[in-house]
Amino acid sequence: MKTPHEILLQHHRSVESKLDDVRRKALASVPGHEPVVASATFVQKLWGEVVLPCRGIWTGLAAVWLALLVFHLSGSGAPGPVTVAKTKSASSGMALAFTEQQRIFTEILGPAPDTATAVPPRRDPPTPHSERRSNFSAA
Repeated sequence: MKTPHEILLQHHRSVESKLDDVRRKALASVPGHEPVVASATFVQKLWGEVVLPCRGIWTGLAAVWLALLVFHLSGSGAPGPVTVAKTKSASSGMALAFTEQQRIFTEILGPAPDTATAVPPRRDPPTPHSERRSNFSAA
């Protein structure tokens, strides 16, 4: 069954072309009006639907990118190379500090106790469900 909306649309479909003609004549009588051709390219549609509604957001993102670019370009360049001598002395000093810390640790707590390996618990192998004995006693 048709809805009232569909019935009205079908009834007035024949009048639609006449209304378009009246609309064109009315717009032609307006001074300075040119007929608009509705053929927008993909880029124009994308610009109108994605960029224009969110102008503030796009402006903010552009400002952030420009700030990052300025920050990157204003840097002094790559840091100087690290010499091996500095690295060796630092690592040998770290090794000495670590061994001293270990010595103090064992002095305070005593030697680490010998830990015996734990014996895993003994488990019976699983039996199939069909071979289990029931624990019911007959009364």
